[in-house]
Amino acid sequence: MELNKFLEAGWWAVGPYPPELKEFCPPELVPDPAKPVHIVDPKSGLSEQPVAWRPVPTGDIGRVQLTDLPGVPGNSSSYAMAYVYSPSERTATLWVGGKTPVRLWLNGTLVSEATAPDRSEYHLERVPVLLHA
Repeated sequence: MELNKFLEAGWWAVGPYPPELKEFCPPELVPDPAKPVHIVDPKSGLSEQPVAWRPVPTGDIGRVQLTDLPGVPGNSSSYAMAYVYSPSERTATLWVGGKTPVRLWLNGTLVSEATAPDRSEYHLERVPVLLHA
């Protein structure tokens, strides 16, 4: 089964959040695009009201360009999520990375921290994961 078909169906994103990726933010508690979450703008702080996740189209090979999200300033971070269906438990390889650091969770567990050592080029790391049925 090819995972790209699921990733090409689209992602959900919400932000902005502080640029330091290890700082805890609300989407880590409620990673559900049906439930709005508070954002934490690096300049103005915690939002007064929760904000809806937005659908984000994908590019080549399921790529998500979070730096192009409207209303998300530079020097901030965003959360993005996608659902992947697997008919049975199996291993897969996800390509993770970009021009900026990226953290990847799978089923609530942090599985990768891609550091993007060369910000002038896309740096993709292969991350082996176990998909559950």
